[in-house]
Amino acid sequence: MSIVILIAPFAETAATAWTFVQKACESDAAPSRREQLSPQQVQQLMLKTLRQPRHSAHAHTNQQSPGTASEKIWTELASDQMLGYVDHAQYGWCQTLGEHTPSFCQRFDPETRFVLVYEEPTAFAAQVIVHDNARAQDLQRILQNWHEHHSHLLDLFYALGADAVLVHALQIHRIAAFLGLNASKEETQAVRQEILGNRVLTQLLEPLTAANVQVQTLWQEIQAVAQGPLEFSLPPLQMAHEVLDQYIQQQAGLEAERQLSDQLGKKLADLNLDKQQEGEELLAQLHQMQIKLENLALANVSGEKEVEQLRQFEAAYESRFVTESQAQQVEEMAKAHAFAQCDALNHEKAQLRQQLIDAQDEGDLLLVQLHEVQEELEHYFLKYQVQREQVKTVVDFWLQHPPAEVWVDMRRTPDGNGWYEAEADGRWSGPDTKSTLEFPPLGAGQYLVELEIADAMAPELVASLQLSAQLDDGQVLPMDLVHEFGPADQLYPMLSTGILQLPATQDGWHLRMALPSVICPAEHGGTDTRHLGVRLQGVRLSLQQVDQSENQAEIQA
Repeated sequence: MSIVILIAPFAETAATAWTFVQKACESDAAPSRREQLSPQQVQQLMLKTLRQPRHSAHAHTNQQSPGTASEKIWTELASDQMLGYVDHAQYGWCQTLGEHTPSFCQRFDPETRFVLVYEEPTAFAAQVIVHDNARAQDLQRILQNWHEHHSHLLDLFYALGADAVLVHALQIHRIAAFLGLNASKEETQAVRQEILGNRVLTQLLEPLTAANVQVQTLWQEIQAVAQGPLEFSLPPLQMAHEVLDQYIQQQAGLEAERQLSDQLGKKLADLNLDKQQEGEELLAQLHQMQIKLENLALANVSGEKEVEQLRQFEAAYESRFVTESQAQQVEEMAKAHAFAQCDALNHEKAQLRQQLIDAQDEGDLLLVQLHEVQEELEHYFLKYQVQREQVKTVVDFWLQHPPAEVWVDMRRTPDGNGWYEAEADGRWSGPDTKSTLEFPPLGAGQYLVELEIADAMAPELVASLQLSAQLDDGQVLPMDLVHEFGPADQLYPMLSTGILQLPATQDGWHLRMALPSVICPAEHGGTDTRHLGVRLQGVRLSLQQVDQSENQAEIQA
């Protein structure tokens, strides 16, 4: 058997990635024989004794074995845990960087393997802003938090050596062979959808994250050494279209909720009016019942007076008739008549009282229903207010932070024409002599254009390269380039720079590169049959802060 331990800087990433890795481990093993503890309970006891404070110095690179006094206890706990998984090929667990990774696992089982999962800084910042309702001024603190955690993660990866694999959360399926799994397309897609998060906010945060040199340096180092680095499978334009679709869907959802809120408000107003009318009618009925009860009470008093009169009549009757039998018969008749009237009045009184109780219960039920409808309306109204505030925050964030630098990485899939497939350090232009790159709308200003050229078929091609910007209205802005070749024994890589005075654009524009010719290596003794020009690694546009007086002097010169 072997142990698999998944470690991630944050609990959300660890839990999501563990749903995939867990398929390589068994979780239904039998409890230990001596203590009758499940393997999960034994593992909790083991981790509890080694738990350290989060972010402590050297918490992950200088991990020590348990002390001599507890060595026997550790051995017994590890033995009980191993017995629980004795019938399984491998087992493991998931933890964050805040938990000490027990070094005894490597001594107890030399085949212990560690899966270290990292996150992309832009996606992480978007998740924190959405979950914590953070503001724009919190971005640097969020990125610093990412840098601190991933520095610890990279140190741990270097310390573990061949026993560890470093993988991005979206590429967790690429370590299936490392764990002995066959990842299905559905499982991989489920993990990707759970980690992607808010793609609209991620797209807006990307240029701001790229401006943080410290974060970008660490990110590039992690990408370079990772066995499962993040891959960008969609071109920027398609990604922008998907983000726009998601934003439109959110807007449609907000509009639907607003309409639902308006409908509920109208329904509540109508319901309040109906309930008010019903309440007034019930009050009128209650008032009538009260009057009737008062009349019945008065009638009851009147009945008692009639009984007294009957008794007086009985006495007078007894005085008139001498015989005892006649007097007794008259008394019984009078009593029966009086008692019958009293019973009838009491029965009617009980019926009216029951009607009053029923009417009060119905009124209480109507009030409860009215309160429930009012609470539901308040819930939807508050939810609508929160979502509207979130949309306003994203829009203000973008307007306050326009991009000052644009970088097009040719190792990815750019928008444009006249390029071959990406290679390790860039793309070759060809087969035509003209190539283009699409750019988004930018603010007006003077931009420094830098072409990072990894290689060229001939230096003359670079020296004769013509670069210009063509706007959507047909205007062409040529640029003069300065070429910085390397020494004679190593001309490349090199840098070609120029200045572009760009007006404000409402729509996108494209950069056009023209070469005097292209060269086929096969025609010069090689095996490559393609027609190649230059191999471009990337293009960078940087907004320049130009002094107004210097600019005027240059124009006059």
